[in-house]
Amino acid sequence: MLLNNHTNRRITLVTRFGWAGISTSVLNTASVWCNSGSSVTIIAIDANITNFPFPDFGTSPITIKAITLSKKSIPSKLSNLLALRALLRKSNLIIAFDVDALLLTGVCTTACSTPIIYHSLEFYEPNKSLKAKLKKLLERKIASKAIATFTQDEHRASYLRDDLRIKSTKIIYNSPSGVASNSPNNHFRRLFNIPKEKTIVLAIGSMLSEHYIPNILDSVPKWDNQFVLILHGWFPDPAIRTYAESISQTNPGKVYISNRLFNNDEKFTPYQASDILILGFLPTNKNTLFAAGSAGKIFDAMRCGKPIVAYSTPGMKEIIHSNNIGNTFTNTKDINRCLNQIMKNYKMYSDSSQKAFAAYEFDNNYLRVLNQLTPHLFKTPLRSGRTE
Repeated sequence: MLLNNHTNRRITLVTRFGWAGISTSVLNTASVWCNSGSSVTIIAIDANITNFPFPDFGTSPITIKAITLSKKSIPSKLSNLLALRALLRKSNLIIAFDVDALLLTGVCTTACSTPIIYHSLEFYEPNKSLKAKLKKLLERKIASKAIATFTQDEHRASYLRDDLRIKSTKIIYNSPSGVASNSPNNHFRRLFNIPKEKTIVLAIGSMLSEHYIPNILDSVPKWDNQFVLILHGWFPDPAIRTYAESISQTNPGKVYISNRLFNNDEKFTPYQASDILILGFLPTNKNTLFAAGSAGKIFDAMRCGKPIVAYSTPGMKEIIHSNNIGNTFTNTKDINRCLNQIMKNYKMYSDSSQKAFAAYEFDNNYLRVLNQLTPHLFKTPLRSGRTE
């Protein structure tokens, strides 16, 4: 089924994870299709809209349909699945984000000709149970029938081709839309009374062990007094918060915890209020081993012209060193050296970060990939109607 470029084109995005309302990939995908003249429905299955609300789309033709399947009785689940099936069958194109959405989409559209794109954000890495193995088999079967599989960088693409046994994958960077803009603000300096001569190093997002947070905290006592660490995000593991508080107490004025989450319109405030981004991933599985290209915080920092210090895992050097936007390390003892190296030529790293962002910007990359699908999907090339 070829799609034309008229406003009656109906695109449906399907998610089944709690944080769909703040997912950069989901929200930007909806925006790109909307700006190109389509109506978009986001079917948010089991989304935690209370803690992670969707932004206000205003008069844009983007509709949110929340469906609950977990913790429902069998009759309620069947009723909701029928409602999901009816919504999907009204679509011209379905984009399923991650395995649970893909499986539901595949089951609900059996014998339906609506094309499906599989947008992989997190790999499904099954345990050894029979149920998990069957789920992997079903993922492979449905993915093999999708018109395309999207992922975030070449390392992840290569893994998915082997894991799903498919011939090709398309790369959609987990990046923000728009143009680079370095508009600093004093949010953290005002909030914590941090002197202007201090350099603010930002760790942002989920404060988890696999996100390298304890390792970063371990290194803080060895940082020069010029540097302070802001932990901005949420603590799924209370033990890590307790550890962060203990490091803060034993190193006064060097560690601050910020847990006020900003809405979508203010999402860049933490970056604008910081000087350097620090991040890392413990390679405990394939998702974290190949997390570099899927780390949206890297591209958010680029958009704001912030240099980056990162633990070196596959793909991290390609992004950071090839663009000259910061430094990587393999041992936490080197973090202080990396920070100081950036400060010796901060403007160069900052300017390089902003310049590099254009190559990763979401909208242009998304449209480029979609138009590679011509003539399988479109009668004419898709164009953005976005205005800056």
